[in-house]
Amino acid sequence: NQTLNGKVAVLFANDEKIISVLLTVLEQTDIELYLYDIEDPTELIRSYNIDSTLINRVHIYQFDSEQALYNTCSNDLAQGKVTVLMKGNIEDSKMFSFILSNRQFMENYGYLNHVVCLDLPHYHKHLMMSDVYFNVAPTVEEKKQIIKNLQNFSQAIGYKQLKLALLSSVNNPNKKIFSATEAEKIKLTFERIGNNDLLIEGPLTFENATDMESVIKNNLKSEIAGDVDAIVV
Repeated sequence: NQTLNGKVAVLFANDEKIISVLLTVLEQTDIELYLYDIEDPTELIRSYNIDSTLINRVHIYQFDSEQALYNTCSNDLAQGKVTVLMKGNIEDSKMFSFILSNRQFMENYGYLNHVVCLDLPHYHKHLMMSDVYFNVAPTVEEKKQIIKNLQNFSQAIGYKQLKLALLSSVNNPNKKIFSATEAEKIKLTFERIGNNDLLIEGPLTFENATDMESVIKNNLKSEIAGDVDAIVV
């Protein structure tokens, strides 16, 4: 998607798989890459024999210590020199420590949630899901913030409208199942706001969120069941 651009900071891009992904993204978008490392990935990048015009959009910063690397990247994020942060060859715990210790970054972006983007063999389009990693048992208010973050994220990558399902083990409100009752509350809250760019349905099972045959079989009346873009779990 050549309309996608931005300045992407990558922490520790010193792995062949990571470099391969980055070069593919360079070819398919107009992003610029800023690589922060204590090793020099130049030779690794050159081994792919990529076009020189792409190389011009790669900026390499090498440091003597990890702390110097983190300090510089933190300042660059705060000043807007880079706008997207990407995990490279670094442990999850170190990555999260860096994010959570960056006070200005936290103040700018507020509540943080993890989004996984899936390409499922049986589904007709990409599927986003949150939060399956970072937040454990989010509250109703936290789920609302997750939804707002998902909408902002989807708009940033080109979605005009977001179809979002609130996941449960049932398709109707059930007082014995918290995920179902919470889904109904959240859905009603956003319906009262009235936003055509955000269509929410819930509770929905995963099958009925992503399988139109199941929707038809179960005679579900829904604008988005079987065709959702994102799922909140």
